[in-house]
Amino acid sequence: MLPAVLRKKLEEETKRLLWPYCVGACACQYGCTDEEKKEMQEMFMANDRNEKRIKELMSDTFVSQRNDITSGKDTQVLKEEWPYLFSLVGMKEHFKLLTGVQINEAFEQVMTNKFSIVLDYFQSLPIEKSVMAGKDRAEIQASGGPSGAVLMLLSHFKEEHTKMFHIVDKTCIADEVETERLPPTPCIVVCGKCIFKINPEKGSKVERLEKKRSNAVNPKVLTLITRISEFEWRS
Repeated sequence: MLPAVLRKKLEEETKRLLWPYCVGACACQYGCTDEEKKEMQEMFMANDRNEKRIKELMSDTFVSQRNDITSGKDTQVLKEEWPYLFSLVGMKEHFKLLTGVQINEAFEQVMTNKFSIVLDYFQSLPIEKSVMAGKDRAEIQASGGPSGAVLMLLSHFKEEHTKMFHIVDKTCIADEVETERLPPTPCIVVCGKCIFKINPEKGSKVERLEKKRSNAVNPKVLTLITRISEFEWRS
């Protein structure tokens, strides 16, 4: 017989995994119809961005979505029948119903933890082994968070900050960024304190880079990852 503590954990995990299906089943029982599916398709075609309604419909039709996915339907058919499954809002809602995890919150928690580990690792190094002066390291460490971690990594790899960060006009929006002026290497586009994107997603530069891109990871990066992992394990 399972110990009480283990049995309780097993029950909680079972409820967590089954809960999305129960929610979907209840939704279907109380009005999951072809009309809702058609409404979603029409909303998508009309480029409707009513996020609240999209989430409601994704929740109400969740079981039908899962049935179609697990039945092995062709991806193109799924895109036609469930277009919001392939949109950011719909995909995150489906994932939340399936796993019980809010992607945005989970991502932020993980990244906050990782940034903290990166900063702690560099702070643990003796000054004589550090690639930066003690004063510079203290200033970067004080900034903390994502910016501190990124600056620390740039200093470690001896990268120029001006090549990584590209500042645009404070009134500029993401679609107005002139991607042709960006370097072929990874960079962060910043408007004031708001980060838009890392490098262009399309354009001639991307096409040229695709031909040259290699799957190999720089040995220096692998070494740093290994050392940080070992530091995290010892901490």
